Parts: sequence; C-alpha cells; structure tokens
Amino acid sequence: MAAVIWYAIINSHMLDKMKESTEAAKTASDIAELSQRPWIKIVDVQTHGDNSIIPALGFQGYGYGVFPAGNKQATLQLKVSLKNIGHSVAQVYVDYELFFPAWDSSSYADAVRAEQKLFCSKSSEIDHSPVKFIVFPDDPLDWHGAISQPINEGNINHVSENKEGVILPVVIICADYRLPNSPKTYQTSVLFEVFHAGDRSRFFTPGEDLPAKRLLLMRNPSADDAY
Repeated sequence: MAAVIWYAIINSHMLDKMKESTEAAKTASDIAELSQRPWIKIVDVQTHGDNSIIPALGFQGYGYGVFPAGNKQATLQLKVSLKNIGHSVAQVYVDYELFFPAWDSSSYADAVRAEQKLFCSKSSEIDHSPVKFIVFPDDPLDWHGAISQPINEGNINHVSENKEGVILPVVIICADYRLPNSPKTYQTSVLFEVFHAGDRSRFFTPGEDLPAKRLLLMRNPSADDAY
C-alpha cells in the first residue's frame, strides 16, 4: 500500500514538472513571437476631398425618389496612415466602417464600443485577398478609401430642430495583418468620432455635403486595441 502511495506521489510530481515545463516553453515561445512579429500601428486618420465633385462627406440618393426622399446613404473619404513598428514583414489589409449610433448619453459609449468589437472581430476572420499590401519593418503605408453607410430610421436621430433628422458619424478602423503565408491574423483597431471643425458639434444633416476642411476627426484612445 505504501509503495502505491509513493508511486502516486512520484507520478503527481512528474506531471507537475511536465506541466511547468510546457507552460515555460509556451511562455518563451510567446515572448519570442512578441519580439519578432510585425506590429502595425495606426499613426493617423484624415478625411480628404475639398471640392464639390468629391467631398469628404457626401450624400447620395439611389433607387426611387430624390434625396432626401427614398433611399439614401452617406460616404466618407479617408486616408489611413500606418507604420510597421515590428521586426517582420507584414501583409496588411485595412477595413473600416461608418457607424451612426443613436444618441443616448447613458448608452452611447457602450453601443459604439460593442459595434467596434463586433465589426473588428468579423473583419479578422475574413480572408481579404487579393487587396493586401506588403509592409516591411519601419516602412509607412497610406491607405486611401471611401466608406458608405445607408441612412434610415434605424440610425437617424431626431434630437434637433431639423425635421429630417441628423446623423452622428463614428469611424471604426481595423488593420488586419499577418506574416506572409501565415494563417495567424493580428489586428490593430481604432475609433474616431466626426465633428464639425468650426464649432465641434457632433450632429450632421443628411444631404449637406462637406469638404475635409470643415470636418474634424477626433480619436477615442480608450477604444484602441492591438492584438
């Protein structure tokens, strides 16, 4: 009986040592990955478009009816500046969303954060081929694009004297990247809120096109994530 107990103690001790060894190896591997992997930093985000033909913030009507009647959407022109601050080459794709939350002082922040988490988690699962860029360590990348979002009763706010309603634009950006030919995806995400440059008010009237010089993007640092 004593021999059985002694063997059980020895086996338990060996299992503990094996577990410690496995955990130590994993920790060392994680540290090595963190020191050698690429890291994409979102350096800056700007709107662009200062003419009436392609404004920074523009509105389009489509389907039946003329804007603002019928179906409509808003489009925001962006330039996203990134840099690889890591130690390995990265294959990069930038994904973004224009989001119009409902204005509620008690739930606005939670709603925006939840939308960012949902959008970026879906983005990281997508194979974004073939629109990708290779970025070497210390190299910058400027990503130009436009994001659109339909406007409807589900995302328009009736909180001002404007009878047509107003929108509250939020920009969600997810930079998905990986080592070339690697299945593992990393991601950096940020959130910007759109303001009028003049008075820094937040509500925008659908149908009123605005150039970049009349817009201000302000980053919400509490929403930055990198993993």
